[in-house]
Amino acid sequence: MNTFLKITAVCLTATALTACVEESATRPSDGQSQPRVNFDDLRVGSDMDAERGLESRGFVTVDGGESNGFSNLWMYNRQTGQCVQLETAEGKVMTINEVTHPKCR
Repeated sequence: MNTFLKITAVCLTATALTACVEESATRPSDGQSQPRVNFDDLRVGSDMDAERGLESRGFVTVDGGESNGFSNLWMYNRQTGQCVQLETAEGKVMTINEVTHPKCR
């Protein structure tokens, strides 16, 4: 085999291995096919900005309620399987956390 073919074979093998490593690094451990959505940037700001931001990332509201001056929305992203609780008060985000919820399916 000449040198050109050897170098080409090595490059193709390295490319294939790199693609496998990158794919497994972005795949969630729970077996979902899509990478998890990051929402850290929505932790500071208004409740409406956080809700719209989650919706733009594929989340839909599945439940909600109010208690002791706090509003809670539970939002689900079917592609990633993520369930998020958005807790707000006085128009500001208090917390956004991944949770389990019976309506997140």
